[in-house]
Amino acid sequence: MRLIPAALILMTCAGCATIAPMDPGPSAVERLRDMDRDLTREEMVWAESIDDPWTEPELQLRYTGMQDLCRDCAHRRTGFASMDEKCLCDRVRDPFAIYFNRLSVKVNNLEEQIELKEKAAGGGTGTVAREYRCRPSKENLEKLRSIFEQVHRYYVGWPYTWNRYINKYQFQKARDENFRKAFQDRDREYLALAGRADADPRDVRQARRRAEFAFGRLKEEYITNDLPHAGEVNALYMAHGLDEYHELLRREETLDPERTRSGRRKEVVIFVHGLSETRDSWGRFPILLAHEDTMPGGPADKYFKVYLFSYDTVEDSKSIGGFVRELDGFIKDILAREQVDGVHLIGHSFGAVLGLKYITQEMDPLLGDVDRTDAHAVAARILKAYRGGNVRRTVTSFIAIAGSLSGSEIANIAGDRFIPRERFFRRSLPLFRGGVPGYGDIQVRENQIGSMVNLDSFWKLDTECPLSPEGLLGFLADEEKGVAEPALAALRAAAVPVLCVEGDPVKLQSFLHKEGFLKIDKVLNIFRVDGVITIADSFRREEDDGLVKSYSANINHAYCVPPATDFGYRGAEVRYTDYGHFSICRANSREHHTYRYVTSFLNGSLLPQRDPDHHRIDLFGVLLRATPEGVDILKTPEAYFMPEERVVYSNNAKLVLSPLAVEWVADRDRGNAVWHAGPQWNWTTGVCFYEGRIRDHARSASVTFRLRAEGYEERLVTVPVRPGEVSYAVHVSLKKSGGA
Repeated sequence: MRLIPAALILMTCAGCATIAPMDPGPSAVERLRDMDRDLTREEMVWAESIDDPWTEPELQLRYTGMQDLCRDCAHRRTGFASMDEKCLCDRVRDPFAIYFNRLSVKVNNLEEQIELKEKAAGGGTGTVAREYRCRPSKENLEKLRSIFEQVHRYYVGWPYTWNRYINKYQFQKARDENFRKAFQDRDREYLALAGRADADPRDVRQARRRAEFAFGRLKEEYITNDLPHAGEVNALYMAHGLDEYHELLRREETLDPERTRSGRRKEVVIFVHGLSETRDSWGRFPILLAHEDTMPGGPADKYFKVYLFSYDTVEDSKSIGGFVRELDGFIKDILAREQVDGVHLIGHSFGAVLGLKYITQEMDPLLGDVDRTDAHAVAARILKAYRGGNVRRTVTSFIAIAGSLSGSEIANIAGDRFIPRERFFRRSLPLFRGGVPGYGDIQVRENQIGSMVNLDSFWKLDTECPLSPEGLLGFLADEEKGVAEPALAALRAAAVPVLCVEGDPVKLQSFLHKEGFLKIDKVLNIFRVDGVITIADSFRREEDDGLVKSYSANINHAYCVPPATDFGYRGAEVRYTDYGHFSICRANSREHHTYRYVTSFLNGSLLPQRDPDHHRIDLFGVLLRATPEGVDILKTPEAYFMPEERVVYSNNAKLVLSPLAVEWVADRDRGNAVWHAGPQWNWTTGVCFYEGRIRDHARSASVTFRLRAEGYEERLVTVPVRPGEVSYAVHVSLKKSGGA
């Protein structure tokens, strides 16, 4: 019996050997050109025929035949022999079902029906999308969805999924205008009838039902609508029913004149939720803040007008650049609507990432054609703009609550969990994927540490100093600093105050404390705030640890500028709490630690840290990334080493990279930094992540790595580390063996 498993293994191996890809030979590119021409001809035959049952099988035969050859080409040890091969094979990289669906959509001109055009091609009637925009009824919605699902059945590489598409600005605006007007009209009719003594009770009840329906429909629309109307914390936002809405509206009508009489100035606060969250993630936080001035001991000189920004973070097709543009439009609408010069920005988790990236892009219009990699030129241009009074900041203060800009293993490090490497040239669709050959969350990809989006943002933080413009002087020559000195006071005044509220820095979710088990009152507080289900779920959440939360408060950008420079988050106010990642922002009481820290910060009197000894951070992180010499990482961001051999195609060239071996070198004399966990490789960004612990906070610490790759010189890299911080060594270059 023992021989049976061995025999099966041998048979399997033999089978694998027989179906292993064969070397297609040097003439593969000519064969591919012939196949490409045959496939094009067969496409034309199929398109010209109508319901011919013989044309589709022939088309599939041509397609899969070319796919077979491309699979052999791609599976060579060094990949495609040339860029011509790769470009030709890109045509057949997807399963036939995806290719055929897209061809059908193109031939039948279905794409134009989901475009917001006045007229269809050929002078026909308006598109289905325009009909829905003009009248957002259920019937028009279903008609539009049917066509959309045909066009975007296999959505990889397409601009929208259904949720992203139906929540386009034009559709949101149309529904907002239609549903809001309908509610106002129905509500006015109901109130008019209810105020008449001679009104028939049946007419009043009917009018009320209509008004209640219109109220509920508008509230439902505003759950996902990201226009300012939907995000304003007012009577409509707070009410759960029609009667409560009328009661709250009466309170607003008396409160606003009182604020004006007392001379309180208006300050606008915008909340930005996190990944896969909604406006509801904040709990009563926005409502409490909007009425903070009405409470005993509240601010007497100001009141907060609150808005909640909403965006759909779970859509694959939306990049963080798109989110920044959405937030930019939202803020501009608020500035015009409220007639203010700036806003306070509060972001939770990924929302804090988005807020910081928004701040870093505000300098873009001032830089024009300046080389962004030339720190001196960038600093000189921005300083000139400050001296000329041409810098206008729209963010008055920035608050990051459990910001995930760096550190979160799930959201930042292990990108391969979200985005497995896609299998190209496969014949059939994968199981349980709805026909989608590759999947993943593009937002998470761009949120990962080491990705070019984040590295670019860090570089902008360092060289443009948007949070502390005084740091720009460090990039100038000595003789230039004298010219800029008169602007020093203005630069300090232009700084953006930053508060970081971080949760769970001693891994409270495990019920362990660095001094032993948690006290019973701490345990009960976790259950009281988070609830049993949330607590049970958070046991497996790797991002709920102290290292993650402290990273966001202290970003170490030492890879860009000298480590002695103090900038970015390192100059921020930091407060730690005992809450987990998801409850840290859900403030349903004014006694919630996050609420107290935020309100005191907004009022200019930040509360001191509670239990500072309890919140001491010992962990640190190191991110390492290496590229071969001669590679411009800004132009070729994918050309980094990995723990296995890989081929990179870019700029009409091919680069074969040897596997990289990274070894932590123990330092007996400076052993203050202790290896804790790692290494972990991010398969999307080529980053190697190490985690460690600092023994003695009073002593400096550093770690040394040995990097080796075949064909390149061995290199030692020493990285300074500090507790609670991420240190970056992401621009490491390896020289070719025997080179200069």
